Amino acid sequence: MLPDKISRAAEPAFAHAPWLSVYLDDVEFAGDTFKYLRLVESNGAPGTVVLPLWGESVGMVRQYRIAPAADLWELPRGFGESPEEPVKDAARELREETGLTADTWTDLGSVMPNSGLTAGSVRLWLATVGGRRDLSALDHEIDRFAWWPISRLRAAITADEIQDGFTMAAFLRAELLGLLTGDTSGRTTSGKSNIRHDLGAAPGRTGADQS
Repeated sequence: MLPDKISRAAEPAFAHAPWLSVYLDDVEFAGDTFKYLRLVESNGAPGTVVLPLWGESVGMVRQYRIAPAADLWELPRGFGESPEEPVKDAARELREETGLTADTWTDLGSVMPNSGLTAGSVRLWLATVGGRRDLSALDHEIDRFAWWPISRLRAAITADEIQDGFTMAAFLRAELLGLLTGDTSGRTTSGKSNIRHDLGAAPGRTGADQS
């Protein structure tokens, strides 16, 4: 059912420019009038999430997230700055968070992280990369990087060990498009994964490839 009337606020009630603006819109619905909270990130430019793929391994980063007060393993991601050329945002975040440069890009589409609250979307990308990393390019927001075998990431998602929604969305899109190879040992019906918790090099990689 559509609201009877929506009057969008022209000016934000709060802004932390350019990353976040908070609007209070007037909404009339079923005879009631109320304020509706609307968040706009990066002036409406889509955010970006990158799945770095090297053979049968995925580049994962660990970062402390203040809101949930937890260290989270997730895919590289960030705010959008180039709405006309979103792949530039993907390339920037990939390089700043991992030191990697993409050989090829695959657009995995977009997701709306919270359509009841935020007005924007986030673009998902798969980047095929080489294993060499330029550590001088890192912006130091990330406290650890590791190559995860595809089967390991699949198992961690299944076992509720990965809870970042962007990571799950990008992985699902790539999986459904048939872009991920690797064995299927991470698939389980028990809800538990049998994965190692050490973060050494993936098979065939050397410890020098880790940060």
